[in-house]
Amino acid sequence: MVTTTRHSDKMAYICTNEQKDMQADLSKPTPPTADPQWDIVAMITFLPPICGLSEVMADEHARQINLQLAVDIVRQIERAQEKENVKIVFLDDVVHYIELLSGEGFSALHVNRRFDIELPFYNVRIALPPLAKAIYILYMRHRDGFYRKQIAEPGMADELRRIYKVLQPKRSDGDISQTIADLTDFSKKNLDRQMSIINKAFRVRLGDKAAHYLPTGKRKGAPRSLDFERVTFSLPPILGNL
Repeated sequence: MVTTTRHSDKMAYICTNEQKDMQADLSKPTPPTADPQWDIVAMITFLPPICGLSEVMADEHARQINLQLAVDIVRQIERAQEKENVKIVFLDDVVHYIELLSGEGFSALHVNRRFDIELPFYNVRIALPPLAKAIYILYMRHRDGFYRKQIAEPGMADELRRIYKVLQPKRSDGDISQTIADLTDFSKKNLDRQMSIINKAFRVRLGDKAAHYLPTGKRKGAPRSLDFERVTFSLPPILGNL
């Protein structure tokens, strides 16, 4: 049924001998030539994040439909695996989606055009001072997260400065640059204080659910990141396109 894959940064193709008929409809890069013995075509995308998971989980009807479709796919895979010369390369992904859909849903988090942090399904707004908010937005812009020390690197510090400038347009460039310089001077403990403000604000408003909205390391020694797997995070264009 399904055979080899070729990965690019954004997608993986799974191809068969019907590829020639479908090639005009597929995006570049062109998938590899198929062996004549295969007769089914599929294309699997690996585009992060899982689009709209928070919204689906907040709508029980939508969640059930997605869950049933995923279960049906697993059943088809199981039937296919009973045949000869079959390798299913995406079974683990579908099983993982079933686990997510079967678990607890979490509200999306949006930063609106007024730069308020909102969790619409909980009807909650998280109040943060501008510098703490700039740091949080920096995490929102980095799906893979980053190590604490990286915030002092020139590129990351400049990105934070630009975010802070958007949030504080009336402050002079000199004041903003000095604030970021003080933040990235770890001897002054300013970053620790700002992270404590962020943690407290989310935990007071969200309790145990706050863990999915705070930067944490998935394992010891890993960079800290937000839970993009279960939560939809979104920024207004002025902050998303810096």
